[in-house]
Amino acid sequence: MGIYSTYKLALYLIAAARLKREPPHAQAVLDRLLSMQAQDGGWITDYKDGRPVGLANVETTCLALLALEAPASPAKPAK
Repeated sequence: MGIYSTYKLALYLIAAARLKREPPHAQAVLDRLLSMQAQDGGWITDYKDGRPVGLANVETTCLALLALEAPASPAKPAK
């Protein structure tokens, strides 16, 4: 397995919310995104074999927060 970018998980959830779609594997993507949050609150930039690799950065953290705030996020019940 290679190294994967955490921000792509966030973009997946953001795009689904904008399209008003429930994406396949949404809960698994959300779980992985949440598992990439560092102790200090930021989001780690990459992961490999399901484990964080690298450091948190502002871009990845901002996208993760936007994904969690997305209206169609599986973390929030639909109204």
